[in-house]
Amino acid sequence: IPEVELAPAGVNLACAQAEVACGILSHCIWGDRSSLMALNKHWWEEVGDDGWRAMCSFLHREEYIYSGPICISKSWRTLFAELWPLRSRWSKSQPQTDKVVYTVAEMMRRERAGETGLTVEPAWKKPTETYSFNMSVVVRLRPHEGSADSADAKDVVLPLHQRIALIRQQNGCSKEEAFEKL
Repeated sequence: IPEVELAPAGVNLACAQAEVACGILSHCIWGDRSSLMALNKHWWEEVGDDGWRAMCSFLHREEYIYSGPICISKSWRTLFAELWPLRSRWSKSQPQTDKVVYTVAEMMRRERAGETGLTVEPAWKKPTETYSFNMSVVVRLRPHEGSADSADAKDVVLPLHQRIALIRQQNGCSKEEAFEKL
């Protein structure tokens, strides 16, 4: 394989400005991007956080993993490390390499593409696909503005079993005694 000269003699790519470096990264595949991000100390100092921000935007553009304009993690590198495992979440599955199809439409499409020897099986025999999806949500509830202390609070109405349990807890009595006090 012939070696390709990336830059003319005298041009030091290790000291490229951040904008130029991000432009170079945008035309590379993921393996080359990771190699360039770990190229050497000069590259790291010049590109640094801007490079990882660009890597997050590449994830957003190419792999459909949202990365906002503001870093929501400790650093852009940390955010990229959090987002990287999600990169294949929305990608379409690879075309089947086996000769079994489960619909006539799929058989016709694959035969038009040049495949031969396809076997049609009923759709109910198709193996089930497993999916996993996780979502983390944080919610903070605040009281209404202008709400007062417990002295101004309205009377609370509890269901009977909760009132009995509350009376038993406060007085340390049996269920029957709690019914009498109620």
